[in-house]
Parts: sequence; C-alpha cells; structure tokens
Amino acid sequence: MSVSLPFFSSRNALWTIAVLTGLVNVVLLCAPALAHEFVTGQHLSTRFVGWMFSAEFAGYCLSGLIGRILVPRGHWRRLARGALLLAGAGNCLTAFVLPYAGLLLPVRLFAATAGTLVSVLCMASANVHPQRSHAFSAFLFGQCALGSAALLAAAPLFAAVGIAHVFEGIAALDVLAVLLIRFLPDCGQSAGDDVSVLPSVRWAPWTLLRWPAVVFFYIALSAVWTFAGLLATRIGIGTIAAGEAFSVASIMGMAGSALAGLSGRKLPLRTGILIGYGTLALAIALLGLKMAIPFVLGVIFFKLAWPFLLPFVLLLLGKLDRQGEISAEFSFLAGAGLSLGPAIGGWLLSWGSSVLIVGSLMGMGASSICLFVLEKNVRTFAGKECDATV
Repeated sequence: MSVSLPFFSSRNALWTIAVLTGLVNVVLLCAPALAHEFVTGQHLSTRFVGWMFSAEFAGYCLSGLIGRILVPRGHWRRLARGALLLAGAGNCLTAFVLPYAGLLLPVRLFAATAGTLVSVLCMASANVHPQRSHAFSAFLFGQCALGSAALLAAAPLFAAVGIAHVFEGIAALDVLAVLLIRFLPDCGQSAGDDVSVLPSVRWAPWTLLRWPAVVFFYIALSAVWTFAGLLATRIGIGTIAAGEAFSVASIMGMAGSALAGLSGRKLPLRTGILIGYGTLALAIALLGLKMAIPFVLGVIFFKLAWPFLLPFVLLLLGKLDRQGEISAEFSFLAGAGLSLGPAIGGWLLSWGSSVLIVGSLMGMGASSICLFVLEKNVRTFAGKECDATV
C-alpha cells in the first residue's frame, strides 16, 4: 500500500538524491587528481596511495553490511543525518592526519563507510520514489556531474589552498547537506509507479543471480577503466590528448544518466538493459582496436553507456525489495567488484591488452546473461501475482 511520505515531494527528493550521492562519493570520483596530489604534493608512495583507495572501496562493502542490518528498520532520515555528520568528521580528520600517513587508512575507511551509507539510503529512497526511473537517473547524474566538476576544480584548488583545506571544505559541505535530509523518506514504503514488487521471492534460487550480475559487472567495468590511460599510452595517444578524451567522456556520463531518466518510462526494462550492455560491449571492443580514433570513441561510448545502463539495473533489482535491503546489498557487491576489478585487470593486462579486453567482455557477457534470466523470471512472477490478485 502506498503511504504519504512527509517532505517527499518529487522535485525536492530528486535534487536531494543527486546532490547527496555526488557529495558523499566525491573523493572517489576525483581519485585521479587526488592520487596525483598525494604522490607529488604529499610525497606518499604509489603503493600506499593504492592501499588508501582500496580502503575507500572497502568502505563500500562495510557500508553495505551495516546498511543491510539498519536500513530495513526504517528511520532513514535519522540514519542519514548521523552518517553524513560522521562522513564530515572523517573528512575533517583526514585534513589533520595528512602528516601522519599511518592514520590515513583507518580514517579514510571510516569516512568512506559513513559516506557510502548515505549513498545506500539515497538509492533506497530512489526505489520508493513515485518516479523511480527519474530517481535512479538522478542518483547517477549527481555522481557524474559532481565528479566532472571535482576533476576540473581539483588541481586549481590544490594549488590555491592545499589538499588539507579541500578536505575541510568537503567536511563543511557534508555538514551543510544535513539540511537536505528532510526531503528523503523515513521508511521503505512502496510509492513507486511500478508496484510489481516481489519481496516474497527474493531468496528464490533464480533471484540469487543478482549477486554474480552485479559483481561481474563491476569487475569488468573497473578492470578495463583502471587501465584505460595505460591502453591509450600503448597505442601512442599522448597524456594531454587522453586527458581531453576523458574530460569529454565525463560529460557523456551525465548525458547517459539523463537519457536513462528521459527514456526509463518509455523503454521496456529488457530493452534498456539490452541497449546498455550492447553499447558497453561495443565500447570495450573499440578500446581494444589499438587505433586512436576508435579508442576515443570507445572512451566516450563507455562513459555514456554505464550511467545509462545502471538505472535500468537498479529498477530491476528494486522489484525485489522496497525496504532498502537490496540497496545495501548492492553497495556491498559493487564495492567487492570495484576492489577485485583492478587486481584482475592488472593480471590480465600482464598477458597483453587483448587479453584484458576479452576478459572484460566476458565479464560483461556473464553479467548480462544473469540479468536477462533474472528479468525474465521477474516478469513471469509479477504476471502470476497480478493474475492471483484479480
């Protein structure tokens, strides 16, 4: 049954989801610029910086486990306020412990866990929004938009005020963003335009395909994207030209999420997933052609495709849950895939660029097969429940 959710108006909630999810993920979204500053400005080793960003990804997994316990209990606003303030505290602590490298790992793990828990709550809120396709697109659009802005502003800010003050600024924004929490729902009631929710079959054997679908997707995604810059170097694309291609690609990411929002209620779910995976496969194949123009096109299609695809994936998974459990689970699985992807990608790349491309395509293929089987069964069981209700 649909219930009235105070302050959960359509427009306010969409803006809140977009702003919060971009803000709490901003450190990972501008990871290339931060990594460069940590190495050149803070004189940390590349190995240590790698471990630090691994701690950030571990925060995804930890927040998923915490969210799996807390989110279904309700009180989403109270939980989001607390997590956002803790994320702000973690970012503020980061500024103070910069001279003490040994403390950076636990502090970043703490900040990332708190911040990603806010992201989990935003995802759960999107799943109960009256226009779920728009809400999930806002969830991705916020990350793409703030990530692009952060990458553009990072280097000038580091030069002007220093990395410590940048983290203090992020902490201040975390605290200010608490004012937006009132526009999120406080519990996981069904308010979506698509009410074919099937929590009763969430643990049926076929629904467990959601686990390999998400993990394989993020392994393949992060494996090839982590080494995209190195692939560019190997085919003779200069650093400046590659940077320009990646900048254009970041804008295409915003376009992809916006396109998903516009077409989400018009395209059948299966069609949207097919288009997304097909474009991703094309993009990865273009990256492996070892020619400059196909590589640039591959980068652009890659960044266009995954923000377009993910809202459809989240719409499908959301049919299994309205209490936020799947959202928390998704965060854990995404974190696991993002953590494993670079390690697997590096191992595949040691055998050659073509091996990395083929391996990524196989991962995407496995993910798509799992999702298509899941989608078919969801449609079948939704139809049976509708027939039983009539």
